[in-house]
Amino acid sequence: MDFEIPPVSIFEGEFLFDTIPDNVSTKHSLSIGPGPNGEATDFGSINVAGDQDWFGIFLHRGEEYQFQNTGFGVDPTLSLWDSSGTQQLDYNDDSPLGGISNALLTFSPVADGVYFLSAGASPAPNAGTSATGGYQVTAHEIPGNASTYAGALPSRGIPGNIHDALDQDWYSFYSYAGTHHEFGVISTGAPWLDPGTNQPLDDPTLGIWNSSGTQLLAYNDDTDAYNRNSHIDFTAPYDGVYFLDVGGFGASTGNYYLLT
Repeated sequence: MDFEIPPVSIFEGEFLFDTIPDNVSTKHSLSIGPGPNGEATDFGSINVAGDQDWFGIFLHRGEEYQFQNTGFGVDPTLSLWDSSGTQQLDYNDDSPLGGISNALLTFSPVADGVYFLSAGASPAPNAGTSATGGYQVTAHEIPGNASTYAGALPSRGIPGNIHDALDQDWYSFYSYAGTHHEFGVISTGAPWLDPGTNQPLDDPTLGIWNSSGTQLLAYNDDTDAYNRNSHIDFTAPYDGVYFLDVGGFGASTGNYYLLT
């Protein structure tokens, strides 16, 4: 969902006037770009201790997203709120994955809609940081390369969404040499979808890449002439990390279920 985005801040002498509200009235938004590595980013400033800046963002159910708040002098926090701004869905202050003084969230919504990211500062800043300063908030969908943060555990179903023709979702998994795996992607029969609102990925594709994400080891489009879902029988050639690559054939978009 698009919002009208005014200037982030106005400097006048030594005074900084905050123009980003801390509630659902905000006009600031993040819109994740198309393609296999879609992301959105914006900058702001925590002007006084306790300041919170809210950004609206439209999320697709089943997609796994990563949100990060990187501080410039400030020890940032990040929280995620529902569409009404009344329920906090997640919160992070210091994340080892995002840098100890940065904030990182991973979230998969159960419904399409507008959510709100709230950028703030820790009330107890880490050494070398403060409760005020600049920040950069970034939103990612599942990357379409080896930088992915999404993992695929054995015997698990993973819901997802391909939301444009260039979108690819990568999931990492570890295997020992000689281990046999069966992977599949289906576009129907996923119990996480609400009846009557299923927009299936009509023609899913599935690939398996090596640990560097540079060599395609296996690929399937249609299971057979009568089944447009994807299925791969795979025996790992070495001990290490591999990547599952889910996409849509042609311009196919919609919801899928990855079976591992």
